Amino acid sequence: MAPGYRGCPVTNTHAEFSDAGHPAHALSIAYYDQVHGGLIDLARQAGAADPRGLADRLMLIIDGLNVSGAARGREGAAPAGVAFAEEVIRRALPVKSTA
Repeated sequence: MAPGYRGCPVTNTHAEFSDAGHPAHALSIAYYDQVHGGLIDLARQAGAADPRGLADRLMLIIDGLNVSGAARGREGAAPAGVAFAEEVIRRALPVKSTA
């Protein structure tokens, strides 16, 4: 994490502009929807049995890493989060035959 990192700007925007009618709030929701949709598409392309479930899990990991990064920086859970994401992806995808 870069010095002075204060967390994901989209998450921070969502928290600061909690009124659902505010344009900044709507933009933060649209961003999350776009990222989530992209993860669903990638999971489908990779052959995940449950693309939405995989995308949901990855979003939780991403959100956790953003919060951990803001609070703990490089001393936080980033390495564990990346390893966890790799494990979640491996378990969600079909096993490839080596034959």
